[in-house]
Amino acid sequence: MTIDVALPRVTRFSIGRVLRDTFGIFGRNILLFGGAAIIARLLLLFAPASVVPDPEGSTDWVAYCLTSGLDIVVWGLSEAAITFATFQCLRGRRANAGDIAHGMRSAVPIVLAGTIYSLPLYAVTVIEVVFAGQDLLAGILTLVAAIVAIALTLMWWVYVPAIAIEGKGVFASLGRSVELTKGRRWAIVGIYVLLIIAVVGPMIPIAIVTGWSPASALSASPFTLLGAVGFVFFAISTALYTVLVTVAYFHLRMEKEGAGAEDIVRVFD
Repeated sequence: MTIDVALPRVTRFSIGRVLRDTFGIFGRNILLFGGAAIIARLLLLFAPASVVPDPEGSTDWVAYCLTSGLDIVVWGLSEAAITFATFQCLRGRRANAGDIAHGMRSAVPIVLAGTIYSLPLYAVTVIEVVFAGQDLLAGILTLVAAIVAIALTLMWWVYVPAIAIEGKGVFASLGRSVELTKGRRWAIVGIYVLLIIAVVGPMIPIAIVTGWSPASALSASPFTLLGAVGFVFFAISTALYTVLVTVAYFHLRMEKEGAGAEDIVRVFD
């Protein structure tokens, strides 16, 4: 006699499905998620002026590290606030302020892991400045550092939900991300490209007409009209990106483990 056993249905990871679910969840919760990201970003109002390393002059490295560290903290707080709330949406529930507060329990490990995640990216900038004037050496080192940074970014891409949803530690979350993204990193590159097109594309005509650019808005004082627009825009972009990573993490687990939303977040119930 044979016994039929129902196995979890495996769903293939799909770029289209990830983007569809991302924009759907974000669109329904734009005020909640955007508001959380804006509140976290308010910390930047107390920061000194952003320091950009200057290859042709002296750089205040202490100030650069402090401002960069604050950026990591703000980014981490936004991710902690939004990730768990996004997963509530994937469970078919309505996200609320309580979910935002619940997610903040993971803020410290997310910020610490985010510091490690950001180091390869900052290394590229440091190399360009330290080896300025040595064009060949600087070019080789920058290229190598950029390749390593891109590779690690793709490998560690879903470390935040590994912490916020699974309760992984700082280093364990990075390893968990390597495991989940394996075999799907080119798809993640595709998601990045399509997201940039979707977000930046509509802004190009506006920039041409008004002369506004993301760089000028980011560097402008948030107490000016241009700076305020940039402040809100980058907060909203952070929220959208966090939703995207969380949705992608969910679909990666669905494909590799056949896990449903209830199985994934059972640790919190």
